[in-house]
Amino acid sequence: MYQKASKVYFNGMGIFFNQGKLDKIHETLSKPIHDLTAKIEKYASKYPLLAQVGVHHVPRILEQGPNVVHLLASMLNDERVSPDAKKSLTMAALYFISPIDLMPAVVMGPIGYLDDILVATYVFNLILNGGNQIDREVLTEMWKGKPADLQMLRDRVQKIDKIKEVVQRFTLRKPK
Repeated sequence: MYQKASKVYFNGMGIFFNQGKLDKIHETLSKPIHDLTAKIEKYASKYPLLAQVGVHHVPRILEQGPNVVHLLASMLNDERVSPDAKKSLTMAALYFISPIDLMPAVVMGPIGYLDDILVATYVFNLILNGGNQIDREVLTEMWKGKPADLQMLRDRVQKIDKIKEVVQRFTLRKPK
C-alpha cells in the first residue's frame, strides 16, 4: 500500500517519485545548459576562437572564471611575485576589464569572458614555464580550483594561436 506525501510515494520497499515531475525537473535544470550550448554554437561561426577552443570545452572553461580572477588578483597582491610577472599579470588584468577584446561580453554575455580567461591563462603559462621558481610556487599555491582544471586551461591555451597575438598586443612580455 502506497502513502502519498506531497508528490513522493512511500511503500515498504523505498521511495518513488512521480516520473512526470522528475522529467519536468530534468527539463528545467537542463534548459540553461542547452541555451548556453546553443548560444555558443551560434557564435562559433562569427568568433573563430570558439571553434578553436572547441565548443564542448567552453562551459568548463567558463566555470574556471572565478578561479582565474582570484588567482590574477591574488598574484598582483602578493609581495613574493616578481616585478616581471606582475607586469604581465597587470596587462592580463587590463585585458580582462577592457570592453574592447576578441569576444565582447557586452554582446555575448558570459561567453564573452572566454577570451579574458584564456589570455590570463596564457600569462599563467608564461609564469609556470618561466625561470622564477617563487612565481611558480605562488601561482600553484594560490590556485583555488583543482589542479586538473588549471591543466585543462593550460592545454586549451597552448592550442590557440590567436591568444598569442592578443598577448603580444596587450602585454609587455612577448610570447616565445
